[in-house]
Amino acid sequence: MKKTNDLSKHVDLAAAVIHPNFFHAIMGAYLFLLLILLFCVFPYAFFGFSLISITILFFNAIFIFLVFPLKGPLFHKVSLATIGNVSGFGWEYFLGYLAENTYHYFGGLSDAVYFVVNPFLELFWIVSMWALGLSVLASRQKSHEQARAA
Repeated sequence: MKKTNDLSKHVDLAAAVIHPNFFHAIMGAYLFLLLILLFCVFPYAFFGFSLISITILFFNAIFIFLVFPLKGPLFHKVSLATIGNVSGFGWEYFLGYLAENTYHYFGGLSDAVYFVVNPFLELFWIVSMWALGLSVLASRQKSHEQARAA
């Protein structure tokens, strides 16, 4: 098994950062523009909430501009973005029903609590999906490096 020192790991990481995959970044930007157009043309088509559009666009902006330039197959990146969007819509749908039922049970107090707690609840799925995307791409890169070293 080939041993590498810490300096070579940093050099490999720097090379990945210095030379991003511009084609994937451009494809991600086109996907992001397509989603913006979709949400602007049909703002209430997705469960009737405009906040869902803002949250999903925020997730896509983070995911596409930070994950798409990294090394890895474009198919995996698009698949992970799609999984993130579907889970985001599901999460928003669940939180919408939770907020509505909480309002009927507790009244106006639940609106204030939801206003404060909602951004943190949104970060749960956004950070989780972003970390999952980075983990999948990193494990794929590591398996390719191990196969080359063997």
